[in-house]
Amino acid sequence: MTDDFERCLGGGIMILDGAMGTLLSNNGTCCDNLCLSDPDAVYRAHLAYIEAGADIITTDTFNANTQALARYGFSKHADDICSAGVRLARMAVADSGRQCFVAGCLGACTASPATTEAYRRQADALITAGADTLLLETIFDLDGAIAAIKGILTAFENTGLRLPLMLSATLTREGCLPSGHTLEQFIEATRHSGAISYGLNCGFGVESSAPWIKRLGELTHAYISFHPNAGLPDATGRYACTPERLTEAMRPLLRDCRLNIIGGCCGTTPGHIRVLANEIRHLTINA
Repeated sequence: MTDDFERCLGGGIMILDGAMGTLLSNNGTCCDNLCLSDPDAVYRAHLAYIEAGADIITTDTFNANTQALARYGFSKHADDICSAGVRLARMAVADSGRQCFVAGCLGACTASPATTEAYRRQADALITAGADTLLLETIFDLDGAIAAIKGILTAFENTGLRLPLMLSATLTREGCLPSGHTLEQFIEATRHSGAISYGLNCGFGVESSAPWIKRLGELTHAYISFHPNAGLPDATGRYACTPERLTEAMRPLLRDCRLNIIGGCCGTTPGHIRVLANEIRHLTINA
């Protein structure tokens, strides 16, 4: 499947799915643990995204490492959550009848003495369960990303399987990681990872990220991904950016930038992905 993934990336724009956390979780709920406590909800979310047109679906494992799960008291379930997350995504792909790739999702963090081992363990579980690729996303701290990547590379060595690794950062309005590092520093410090793609996700919406997506394409020959939020939430936590507005804002980037993977982050739904996928099909037909 690794060769298939790389071949598909080279064949045109691939559609990533949208949010899992804002789609599934309630206040105070550990979304990742739904892989164990409410697997049907996770399965249905995956299936909805595939039916909307996603070519890549991400496992519901953003916080499924021992460090992040500790705040909920679920650290001992980390391996089981990751295994179940991949299994549910694979079930949805099989039942959909479509070719779709499963990205084992790892959410980024700040660095601590335990970071590398936590990410080695999470990556190991995702790889062993059958993920096609790994996505380390919402990178906001460069030292944390370097520590996480070290763990992921160790998992590749331990399992004997080197999956395509996708890296995606989140930026301030000024175009830096919240840790203060520039895109140039981000690319240079993570070049050893051999990442198949670099991207941006989360953030302040499409418009504020547009200049930095263009810059990212100038800094690396890797594939470029972009999965922005549906704008910013209001006081009630509602995201007001509709599927049509999100797609309209993406059109100039689809036309002018070297984008290979597009999808959605916080606040996006299968509806957003469906409209984006339709736009991509329209562009392909009229190319």
